[in-house]
Amino acid sequence: AYKEISNAVGADMLILGGDYVNDGKKAYKLNNYKMLAEHLKGIKYYPVNGNHDDNSIWDLYTENEVSENHISAKDIYNCLYADLADRGAEFNETAFGLYYMYNDNKAKIRYIFLDTSDIPEKYDEKGKLKYTKQHTFGMQDEQKEWFINKALRFNESGWRVIITAHSVKEQHLEFIC
Repeated sequence: AYKEISNAVGADMLILGGDYVNDGKKAYKLNNYKMLAEHLKGIKYYPVNGNHDDNSIWDLYTENEVSENHISAKDIYNCLYADLADRGAEFNETAFGLYYMYNDNKAKIRYIFLDTSDIPEKYDEKGKLKYTKQHTFGMQDEQKEWFINKALRFNESGWRVIITAHSVKEQHLEFIC
């Protein structure tokens, strides 16, 4: 569908909205991410992390005692985000994350891609995730600092900003600056 839309409208780039594969075993989801990235080769695309993308909900549904189907942010990055720098994306220099920005210098538009499922990957004593990204939304302090101190700073005036995110509580973002 992404490829058809891109071809039909003559899009210069696509923003993918997250939730690329819904539930399933870890190997199945990782394979689907790799197939999606392969299918989109040649298209300038920018993904947004969705709340289903880490697969943490699958272990809850299958009532596993340990989180064996969870996909780490690093795995998601390696499948869908690793080559974004080649397309001009700028990540936070000090931390690994699924949030970044892209500058269209000609149009003077900065696209900011937030990860509203940026919660700690912490496990209990049995090896089960403490928080599932399916139901818990948020951004860690490092992403908020990057957003305020890097992504919203410009060297010159006249830039427009487009902020994208998959899941936002109550359909808005609230920042105190």
